[in-house]
Amino acid sequence: MTNHTLLSSSLSGEVVQLCRELLDRAQAGDITGLGVVVILPRGRYVVDCCGSAKRDPTFTRGALASLDDCLREMVHRRRDANTTLM
Repeated sequence: MTNHTLLSSSLSGEVVQLCRELLDRAQAGDITGLGVVVILPRGRYVVDCCGSAKRDPTFTRGALASLDDCLREMVHRRRDANTTLM
């Protein structure tokens, strides 16, 4: 006897949509490399890279630093929006 368990999808619609768009662009040859951070439940994450991102780690580090800059700005805007000046 086989037991089956129904698992609910915890992926948000925007995550699924982005994955579909990335797949389409990769299949079209528009994406030559990828560096990713995948956020998992319970504070876990996975990092990896492939293609040109793996072949040129110096360029990839610069591109990821740009992502870090964007995230830093998001954090500052959120902090500033929640701060009241007296």
